[in-house]
Order: sequence, then structure tokens, then C-alpha cells
Amino acid sequence: MIRRAAQFAPALLALAGCGGRIEAGLDPRGGYDDEGAWQEPGEGRGLRVPRSFDVWIGAVELQVSNMPEAPASDPWAPFGPERMTLVLGLDAAGDPIGGSVTFGERAAPPPVTDPDGWYPPDFRPPYLVPRIWAGFEYPARTIIAEGDRLLFSIAPGDVFRPWCELQRSRAVSDPPGFACSAGPPDPGSGAPPSAPRLAMCQGPQPACRCDEAGCSADTTFRLGLELEIDGGRAAGRVLGRAGLWDLSLTLVDSVAVAPGE
Repeated sequence: MIRRAAQFAPALLALAGCGGRIEAGLDPRGGYDDEGAWQEPGEGRGLRVPRSFDVWIGAVELQVSNMPEAPASDPWAPFGPERMTLVLGLDAAGDPIGGSVTFGERAAPPPVTDPDGWYPPDFRPPYLVPRIWAGFEYPARTIIAEGDRLLFSIAPGDVFRPWCELQRSRAVSDPPGFACSAGPPDPGSGAPPSAPRLAMCQGPQPACRCDEAGCSADTTFRLGLELEIDGGRAAGRVLGRAGLWDLSLTLVDSVAVAPGE
């Protein structure tokens, strides 16, 4: 029987490019939430625990673009970099339960150090939702397996999640709801709003989505991924309003996680 892939746990992807081997980096006490995103131990209940992981690496080729070309130095990748890494997590029956996708070979964005600054550090507006940040590990969400066919999605806005989770939520009236505050972390400081906060909280495409409890990334917009798996090879596409990319992947590693580890 051809195994149906799932998706990954974040710490694995950093090791997936080292000759296709995974040697460490995953705390097996964690698991996937209902959308297929990895959660570390203690971050949620009712998580689905993987029993094995598959690592797929291959090429991304643009077929149709609906966006203007960006310079080669742009960390946003509207056309999709040439390389894609997919780590798929499987349950004991070999069915997909979660995972992650990385485009390109850039280093991942660093941890947030300044909630008043730009994030990722080399990001500048305008924030074009369909673009992909090369090097970032995108959770693979809402996985559907149909025989040898695998469907899931990624949210380009996930790259802003660490920054958004440090922001203050405020009530707004037009439209009614909540948004991240463009003001300083300490409202009593009298400091002026920072340019990053103004752009990322109040710009035409805000990076964050907030409620009365706080803020997180706006993941409303999704890109759909579809794969047909045939043994150790998979072919498919990425489809979104930014364009269409063809995918060609090869299974380079499989790692079992022993129960109780």
C-alpha cells in the first residue's frame, strides 16, 4: 500500500536539508492540533501524536503568475523558490495528521526581539498576502487524504504570528471588532506610534487578527496544495490567487517515533 503523507513538526525542517537526515530536534510529547499545526508539550490538549515522519524535498516551478515580478533579493517569493521541503507526520495507521512546508533555502526568520520593530526584520510594506516568505516553516493545515491524493493548505500570514502575539489588542468601531494597537507597549509612556506598528496594525492589509484576549496572525487567506503520491515520488501543484506552481518531490527520509519517547 502506498503510504499517505502527512506533515511535520517545526524543529525537524531545519535538519531536513542535511543530506536528507533527521537526527534530533523534535519533542515527541507534542502533537498536532485540529488544523494540522504542531504544538509543543503543554500548549494544548487533545493533540494528535505522530508515530513517524516523512521528509520530502523537491522543486517548485512557476506556471502562471498574477503578481508583478519581485527582485531576486526580495525574501518574499511570489513565484515560489526552486526548492520545497515538506515534512509529513503520520499516525500509527500511516494516515496524515499534520505537517509543515518550507520554500527556498534561506535561513528562517529569527525570534522576535522588538515588538515595535519590523518583523521579519527585513520586511517592509506593502504586505502582499499571497507572497511566501522563503525559509519560514509554514504549518500544513486542514489535511485531507483521498487514497494516494493529499490536499492541504498553508497560510502566508503565519510568518507574522510571533510578532502579532506580542501586540496589544484594542477595540475599534469601523468595522466593529478588535485590532492590534499602533501605540507603544506602555500606553502611559507618551511615545509616538512606531512606523512598523502603523503599517502592520493599521495598514490596508493588517498582519494581525485580534479579539478581546489578544492578537495572532491573520491566516484568513490560504494557498492550496495538492499532491499525488506514487511510492517515493509525489507530483502536484500550489494554487492561489498569486498564481500556479507545479511541484515535484522525492521522499528522502522516514523516521519512526517509538511510543513513550
